[in-house]
Amino acid sequence: MRRTLALELVHATESAAIAAARRMGRGEERATFLAAADAMRAALEAARLEGRCIIGPAEADVPHEVALGAASGGDPAGAGDGRLDLTAIPLEGTGACAAGDPNALSVLVATRAGDTRRVPPVYMDKIAVGPGAVGVVDIDAPPADNLAKIARALGTKVGSSRSRSSIAPGTAS
Repeated sequence: MRRTLALELVHATESAAIAAARRMGRGEERATFLAAADAMRAALEAARLEGRCIIGPAEADVPHEVALGAASGGDPAGAGDGRLDLTAIPLEGTGACAAGDPNALSVLVATRAGDTRRVPPVYMDKIAVGPGAVGVVDIDAPPADNLAKIARALGTKVGSSRSRSSIAPGTAS
């Protein structure tokens, strides 16, 4: 991947994150997601990329496909790599961001055109952990087990004052 292309993609995720942060804590999930999506779409449309981008999750009244083209003419940033397929989630953790909580993120995946796998529009289970807990969680394990494994990896206990959260396994936040 060319350096210019990587910077364009980073800029798109940064734009989405900044737009979402400006709405953070207002309790407006839809408005927060739309702000992130609009910012990402604008950054991608302004980028010198060729291909298409699917911004998800798709909603009936929200355009979710962005056609990418070298708007300024000439050689696009990704020309050495050919046309691209981008899959984007401008704001993962919309509810958390709208509530003013941490751990929301902006995601953008790039592949050569035609290399992106099509998956059914279903919710996908996922777990994200920090560097101290990589490889210790199991997506099929109960949350309490994963919390215990993470705590062990970090040398602490679930609910201890040293951890960022005092949520004990099996309790709601």
